[in-house]
Amino acid sequence: MKEIVVCDVEITTFSGGMRSHVSVRGSFKEEKDGFTVSYLQDGDMVRLIAHGQTLRMVRNGETSLTMTFAENMTGAMELRMGENIGIVPIETERCRINAVRDGWRLALRYRLHYTQECQIFHGNIAVKFISEEQ
Repeated sequence: MKEIVVCDVEITTFSGGMRSHVSVRGSFKEEKDGFTVSYLQDGDMVRLIAHGQTLRMVRNGETSLTMTFAENMTGAMELRMGENIGIVPIETERCRINAVRDGWRLALRYRLHYTQECQIFHGNIAVKFISEEQ
């Protein structure tokens, strides 16, 4: 295992003509066959756990969220609020995790199936290592 490294995390999501962008400071730790990135978002701890070409996102807070992405995989997004649990089917079309010179890039395309309706999301995540000069 490697040491924990400071990183910048940028997440851009597109859905239904809307764009959201989050940029936060996080920590990166290399793991066997992957890595874990941890950061705070709106007061909640979020972890991105990558192994091979599979990404798991875990957000812990007042409302907890767990999503797993693997290309051509059908699974579920789990929402927890207190004792209540909600499950939303999720279909991942694309999950690409690539090392780049200064960190990692992740590309996602997935569908959330709310009752009879389906919402398509495109996501790009950039994990950029902070150099010692910064």
